[in-house]
Amino acid sequence: MTPRVLVIGAGSIGLRHLGNLRALGAGVGACDPDASRRVLAAERHGAAVFADLPAALAAGWDAALVCTPTHTHLAVAHCAVEAGLHVFVEKPLAEVTVGIPALLASAARRRRTLMVGHSMRFHPGVVRLRELAAGRLGRILLATVRGGHFLPHWRPGQDYREVYSSRRAEGGGVLLDYLHDFDYLRWMLGEAREVFAVAGRLGTLEIDSDDHATVIVRWWSGAVATLQLDYLRPRRWRACELVGDRAVATWEADGKGPERSRVTLAAGNDAVESVDEWLVEGDEPYRDEIAHFLESLAGGAPVTVPGEEGLHSLRLVEAAALSAQTGAWVPVSTA
Repeated sequence: MTPRVLVIGAGSIGLRHLGNLRALGAGVGACDPDASRRVLAAERHGAAVFADLPAALAAGWDAALVCTPTHTHLAVAHCAVEAGLHVFVEKPLAEVTVGIPALLASAARRRRTLMVGHSMRFHPGVVRLRELAAGRLGRILLATVRGGHFLPHWRPGQDYREVYSSRRAEGGGVLLDYLHDFDYLRWMLGEAREVFAVAGRLGTLEIDSDDHATVIVRWWSGAVATLQLDYLRPRRWRACELVGDRAVATWEADGKGPERSRVTLAAGNDAVESVDEWLVEGDEPYRDEIAHFLESLAGGAPVTVPGEEGLHSLRLVEAAALSAQTGAWVPVSTA
């Protein structure tokens, strides 16, 4: 049976998901208060469009994708779950963790699937790096993550000062925007123990959110990770190096549309092996995560990134934000 999916929020990520849903054979709808966005959703993707959320939720959908601004995620997801829909929420699940346990409990009571959009878990470079971490590196001792991209280049044609990233009150700032990196580290290293962070504004961007952060994380496994994240780098670049007691693996991703992604393995000074290289189009990880969501709904299997995972990753970032404010090491809650 063809799944029917409502996309709530028809901005850039919502339109991307609409295209991927159509390509995967789903029937689609879009809800957005902005008339111009509704026109795009209808004309580009053949979506049934709605301006009013209650009317949209009542139109007979199997699932909803929450693609609204970060600070509205929790309330919108609650509405969708209470309407009886399975729900996919773009990361982060919310801008703060308060209120998320109640959403998870509501979804569990109604036996509704709740998945979080941590698309980097579907990126071929990150997937390969995790495979190496599980089998070739030995015990992971150190991790180093770098991520940067000049904020005005993130969404060409859109004024960066008008997007949520520029506004702290709406969940903006590098810590939340780079939540993916904290999440995939958890996916590889397990739960974090404590965190220390420095964050603020160094550049000339007209924003009130942090444009850079440097974070140190101690993990219960004994590993130590360092993350350096920014809105300042003129050319997009992401990387993660994992140092094990047997070998070192590195993932690097450069550019955008397509992204050049490469994973290497080094077992010694004279033993560098190119493991894999890809040209990754922007839609690929997003398409694969939505395909996984639809397949899980059709087959009844659990999703790989349930709401609980989104909550734990957000708790790590929340601890980093508190550390940046207080200048102290902050324990990471796993309750």
